[in-house]
Amino acid sequence: MDAIVVERCQGKASAGSPEAATDEQLLERYRDFGDRAAFAVLVRRYERELYTYLRRYLGNALAAEDVFQQTFMLLHQKVGQYESGRPVRPWLYSLAIHQAIDYFRRDRRHWLPSLDRFVGTSKDEMTPIAAGRNDPAETAEADDTNRLVREAIDKLP
Repeated sequence: MDAIVVERCQGKASAGSPEAATDEQLLERYRDFGDRAAFAVLVRRYERELYTYLRRYLGNALAAEDVFQQTFMLLHQKVGQYESGRPVRPWLYSLAIHQAIDYFRRDRRHWLPSLDRFVGTSKDEMTPIAAGRNDPAETAEADDTNRLVREAIDKLP
C-alpha cells in the first residue's frame, strides 16, 4: 500500500492502481467488487470532457452539472447491465444524452417566455404600452390635447 502511495506522489501509477486501468477495467472493478476508488477515477476522467459536452448541449452550466450528476447516478444504478469488453465511453455518452433529453422534457413544463426578448418582431414594430393613468382629469386633458393636435394637423395643406 505504501508503495502505491509513493508512486502516486511521484506522478506514476502502478499497474494495480485505478489510475492505470482502462475505463472498461474500472467499470468492471466497480461492478464486480464495488471498488469505489475505480468509480471515482472514472468520474474524474470524464468530469471535464462530459461536463463541457453537456454544457454546450444544454446551454446552461447549472443544468449541465445536474445532468452530469444524474448520468453518473444512472451509471451506478445500471452498472450490472454493463457487458464486459464493450467500450464504456459510448455507453456513458448515451446515458448522458438520454438524461439531457429528459432534462429538456422536464424543463419545458416550467418554461416561461422571457419578457426581455423580442420574438418574431423587431423593437420598432412593438406597440408601446401606455402607462395607466389613475386621475380622470389627466386622462381628459390628454384626450383634449390629442384631439387639438389632430385637428391642427388635418388643417395643414
